[in-house]
Amino acid sequence: MKKLLLVGLSFYGVLFAICIFPVAHGKSAQPVFKFDATTGKIELNRNFLTDIAKLPLPIRVIAMNGDSRVGKSTTLNVINHVWNGANRVHVEEIFSTGDSLATVARGVWAYITKADKEGSVVLLDVEAPDLGADLLVAHIHMFTAMISSGLNILDFEKLSGSDYLKAVETLATELKESPIKRTLEGSPVDGVALAELIERIAETINTESWLDFANNYHTIESNICKRSEAKFIAPLFKLKSEQIESEEKNILDAFAKECRLENGLTSAREKLQQIIQAKKSREEIEMIIAEYKSRIVEEVEKRAESEEEFQKIITDRDKVIAKETKAHNEAEQKAQNLMEKLNTCESRLKADIEKGWMHAAVRSAIPADIPGGAEFLYNRREKRKEADETNCNKMFGDEIKKLQENQKRIIDALESKYSVRELSEALIKVLSLCSEVMDLHFR
Repeated sequence: MKKLLLVGLSFYGVLFAICIFPVAHGKSAQPVFKFDATTGKIELNRNFLTDIAKLPLPIRVIAMNGDSRVGKSTTLNVINHVWNGANRVHVEEIFSTGDSLATVARGVWAYITKADKEGSVVLLDVEAPDLGADLLVAHIHMFTAMISSGLNILDFEKLSGSDYLKAVETLATELKESPIKRTLEGSPVDGVALAELIERIAETINTESWLDFANNYHTIESNICKRSEAKFIAPLFKLKSEQIESEEKNILDAFAKECRLENGLTSAREKLQQIIQAKKSREEIEMIIAEYKSRIVEEVEKRAESEEEFQKIITDRDKVIAKETKAHNEAEQKAQNLMEKLNTCESRLKADIEKGWMHAAVRSAIPADIPGGAEFLYNRREKRKEADETNCNKMFGDEIKKLQENQKRIIDALESKYSVRELSEALIKVLSLCSEVMDLHFR
């Protein structure tokens, strides 16, 4: 009895599959790896790994493992047609089939497709028994098992003896419910992790380091946790501490859905607290800097206002000084003019006084020529003139003294920086006095 071994594997990430294009018409399956008979090692298809790493979550990997020429490739083609080819008349041959008994597929071939709107499905066609070396056959089965998450065993003879299409449709429906690929701790495996797992398994097989088989999943899971940290923790640096604290529980819950390692959760929780504390410290420093800048700006503005006021005071003072200087110069000019007038007046007064003395001397010599009858009258007149001249000379002396005193007052006023008003008053007094003297002289 020939049996068909159907293994359903689902991964949140990457798997043993060939094409990255889900149900791309015209695409066909590609080998996951090839065996080098010379070195005895398997060589991975790097293009396949690149496609796997790009797959969206969730990922299901369905592997058919069995004897040659039992219809594995045909069944996979029909399943893919049921899922995605309802609008096409003919079943697309994504896995090669043949009419003879000769084996068509050898090793592991893969095709990436879709079973529904979400996620991806990787179909694996595994053909190993006729490869010759029992060890290689065992390695291929181990390889398939490590990347699979479920196992289905079918009796192909019964399948072929029934309504084939209906049976395959039922099978295709059931395969849609295949579990997604998870780690040992239950975290969904993404495409990057699946590609990494494939590489590690291939390396383990090639180096025959079988003890590392158990560590492969742990390593993959650790890497999933690291990527989850980058996914959930790194973006928090853009937020404020209050926002991070308010979202802390939701962040850790989302992280726990992808990372199931306890030490990974502990690390994420600690890093979250470190980020919150670092954010708070930075915010405090930024607040201090902002306050300092605010004070600096305020001080600069006050200083500018003070300088403006000071400049205004200086400008006003300059105006006052200019005004006082002008008044001082005008007062000096007026005082100089007044001094010239006073000197002129004093010279005239002295000349008049001297003239009065000479006139009196001449008249003292005239009485001999006066007629005898008029001598008495003349003497009386001369005596009166002499008395008047004496009084005039005394008055002139007093006035000259007053002029000299006023002159001294003007000079003192100038030296003491008297105001223009005081100088004007002194000038008016001097002019008035000079006027009185002149009037008195001409009487």
